[in-house]
Amino acid sequence: MVRAFLGTVLIALASAGCHHRASPVMMLGGCSEVRPPIGPPGHIELIQSTGRDTLLGEMNVGRFIAQLRWSSDSLAKESTPSSAIFHLRGVTASTDTTIFLGPPALQPGQVPTIVVQVVPGSYRVDIRSLGAQRLDTVLAVRRGYSDTWRVFVQAGGLQICS
Repeated sequence: MVRAFLGTVLIALASAGCHHRASPVMMLGGCSEVRPPIGPPGHIELIQSTGRDTLLGEMNVGRFIAQLRWSSDSLAKESTPSSAIFHLRGVTASTDTTIFLGPPALQPGQVPTIVVQVVPGSYRVDIRSLGAQRLDTVLAVRRGYSDTWRVFVQAGGLQICS
């Protein structure tokens, strides 16, 4: 008897809670319109270090410093990309590494940056950033050097599907 009463009360409260002034939102599967790209296509500028990195010493590693930016100058003045996933797959060696560059706690004008140390060699680099076109290229990491990758991602040009 108590169970039946509690069940009735719960159903009444649940249905009463669903009746409010806002109209319900219907979520149907589908996709948004494709947003136009903003700025030039994404690309990576490789700045090779002219001298060996003394901090790496005799270790069999190389290092790269990746800086994430928008490819559009006007968009870059307003904001920076919030995060990115770098997926590196060795072209000749069996290396598979995923690195996350998280939402930065940056001062205005600062650029999201990561420093990554890996085994030297050629890597297929796949970079994905929220709200940006995907980048896919091949880059080399040199033993004993710290090179800089300026990663410019193109905003927009995407379709959001649910």
